[in-house]
Amino acid sequence: RAIARGTLSSLVGEDALVMDKLSRTLHFTGEAEKIYQQLDKKYKSYLDAYAKGLNAFLKKSYSDISAVSRLGSDEWGGQDTVAILLMLDWYSSFLKNREHVFMFRKSSLTREVRRLFPPSLTSEYDESDRSNVLLMKELTRSIKKYVGSYNRGLGFYIPSSMTADEKSVHAFSLESLGNVYPLWYPVRIQIKDKTIIGVTAIGMPYVLDGKNAAFAFSGFNLS
Repeated sequence: RAIARGTLSSLVGEDALVMDKLSRTLHFTGEAEKIYQQLDKKYKSYLDAYAKGLNAFLKKSYSDISAVSRLGSDEWGGQDTVAILLMLDWYSSFLKNREHVFMFRKSSLTREVRRLFPPSLTSEYDESDRSNVLLMKELTRSIKKYVGSYNRGLGFYIPSSMTADEKSVHAFSLESLGNVYPLWYPVRIQIKDKTIIGVTAIGMPYVLDGKNAAFAFSGFNLS
């Protein structure tokens, strides 16, 4: 939430000022408020219920810590979840921009360099663009450090035709840098005699991957 709000430096120090400036420039919280207000009442109530449960847990378990820390005591709202979603989506798209992989000065792009590096992963710049390139590299460093490639990992799928018991198998891992927070959390939801076990992301009211007694659900792509 602090990253989306642009207040991360108040928690971890001046190194996060770049992230704060970027998040405030992109105005995640303002856009989130607009989206939240336009939601159907049913979906808005889902977000509000999640925030209400989170606030109750924080008050019960961390009220003493919050009182003497820099975490702040203001309660979560449904808008905060929307802001985090916007933040993760934008920063993920930024890190996936192929032009950021290899950036070369025009003068250094020799025939040998062009042969070694795929054109789809390279971009070139001249001396007048140098300050912008350095800024891009600093933004990339900060985003990788404090947000990370949250939706990346390793995965595999084995079809039922290739297994001894004729049941398909797939599995995957999820990256979580843990520099500021662990992004992925295991969850167990018990509703009477029904149990759901799975994985959720911090600040998100969803079980992204999991299983119950009847079936398992998950998904990944190889892009």
